Amino acid sequence: DSVIERQSDLNPSAQTLGLNSSHLAYVIYTSGSTGLPKGVMVEHRNVLRLVINNPFVLIGPGDCLAHCSNSSFDATTWEVWGALLNGARVDIAPQELVLSPARLREYLLRSGATAAFFTTALFQQYVPVLGSALQGLQYLLFGGEVCDPNKVAAFMRAHRPAHLIHCYGPTETTTFATTFDVEQVDSQTRSIPIGRPIANTQIYILDPQGQPVPIGVAGEIYIGGAGVARGYLNRPELTAERFIDDPFNGGRMYKTGDLGRWLADGNIEYLGRNDFQVKIRGFRIELGEIEARLLQCQGVREAVVVAREDSPGDKRLVAYVLPHSGQQVEPAGLRGQLAQHLAEYMIPSAFVSLGSFPLTPNGKLDRKALPAPDQGAVVMRGYVEPLGEVEQALAQIWQELLGVERVGRHDHFFELGGHSLLAVQVAAGVRRALGLELPVRELFARPTLAELAQTLSGAAAVSQALIPLADRSQPLPLSFAQQRLWFIAQLDQAASRAYHIPAALRLTGELNREA
Repeated sequence: DSVIERQSDLNPSAQTLGLNSSHLAYVIYTSGSTGLPKGVMVEHRNVLRLVINNPFVLIGPGDCLAHCSNSSFDATTWEVWGALLNGARVDIAPQELVLSPARLREYLLRSGATAAFFTTALFQQYVPVLGSALQGLQYLLFGGEVCDPNKVAAFMRAHRPAHLIHCYGPTETTTFATTFDVEQVDSQTRSIPIGRPIANTQIYILDPQGQPVPIGVAGEIYIGGAGVARGYLNRPELTAERFIDDPFNGGRMYKTGDLGRWLADGNIEYLGRNDFQVKIRGFRIELGEIEARLLQCQGVREAVVVAREDSPGDKRLVAYVLPHSGQQVEPAGLRGQLAQHLAEYMIPSAFVSLGSFPLTPNGKLDRKALPAPDQGAVVMRGYVEPLGEVEQALAQIWQELLGVERVGRHDHFFELGGHSLLAVQVAAGVRRALGLELPVRELFARPTLAELAQTLSGAAAVSQALIPLADRSQPLPLSFAQQRLWFIAQLDQAASRAYHIPAALRLTGELNREA
């Protein structure tokens, strides 16, 4: 009894403390347009509406949810509480494991996971490798940015899980607001819908006057219901701007800034942003925050940041800057200054210095006319030609993946625009070109070409251990197969005769160890 009393003192009931579902559960930060991140205040009732009695997924005591998201990403809310509040099990995958498709596949098979969520970027990158490991899931959820219907179709043909669910929802409405159970995708599919609202959620698509638009007409997506968060921590003006009264059903609704339209079957098609907020590899980024930091960098007079997709499927941030008169700015210097204030995924992969910004006939910035970055826009170190087979092979792999003309011995993978998903492709390229396994963590630990090549050369030396010469003056050791045959002969002399082959071949001469 005394133990129970002590536990009650340490963990008193919610009623004792006067707590209810409208109290704060957590604050999670998203990118901010003014240079300051926004802390979204999520209440307990917002979380409960997501994971309790919500039939877009049916989780029970027999399920296991794979916790693959970063703990600071709002998908964690569904992964953890979707399991624990329904009696299911959570299996936590270390981030190092998530960065390796081969190891992630082994984990999914070993863990017995029945449900998992991946960002769209991770889903499209990993499905060719994960394959059958995903097929065994009861629910595979993905979302976070626009997906490629062709990749979804290929996955559905080869490794269809019981339910493949495309999800949509900003952090401000607690993880998921709409879902679409993907059943059929073919070559005629133009886009994968984001579906219909989940339980206790209302979706409105409104015109600039706040009126509902007809079916098929584009408008801004507004979200109402029990998932709408309390607002932004200590940001009353921004809260008032984005969290507004719901004139249709009472309560409040969130102004997303996303564009969409109703389809004839009642699903919603996502059409992109109506502002300059973008998603890169699942991270939501407001370009204004990066621009605000660039304007604080030495020598920068004006700055514009855009998300470019010069190579299909590889969206990157590119910064365009106007230097102060008589000053020059270098990519290395700008990157170094930004790294002191911004997360790695928010740092542009290229910095283009211009004399002036291109303008439209109306005098506005013409973003489409901004030039593609060249070799001088990325952080290049003093060029030294790669040495040896491994360095040359690595340089070729980096050039193709990063879209640069040449890579030197001392160049840095991430300074050239590399990121975690491309690191996975580097490992695949090394496997194809050199027949060696490159753990992704090694690229993070040794990101320069020469350092990484040295690591690979060491791995090659281990994998090509020399075979010692046998001493022909002594009895030669038996091979494993010969030992096995001897053992069988001791068990059953008659039966073992079938295993003996009355022939022998002796090879002489020098062994070609490389072959």
